[in-house]
Amino acid sequence: MALTINNPKTGAPFSKPGVYVDGNIHGNEIQAGEVCLYLANRLLTNYGKISEITEVVDRNVFYIIQWSMSTAGPISLPMQIPQAATGD
Repeated sequence: MALTINNPKTGAPFSKPGVYVDGNIHGNEIQAGEVCLYLANRLLTNYGKISEITEVVDRNVFYIIQWSMSTAGPISLPMQIPQAATGD
């Protein structure tokens, strides 16, 4: 499922260029999911405040998927983090 960010008052989503952003294609790429959340937050909290962000949201539709594979995400993280060496 994708988070869709779009201003419907400036046109239907399928009439605009789409910007597809996904994260965590592989289970050990945890930073990419955080970048997706940051982008969504940046667009939503600064719409109407920063003219460049307002313009890009008005002109495009963003499809943001934080976890793009079932092997990515919080459930797989414990399997992806290597154990610290004990020195034994």
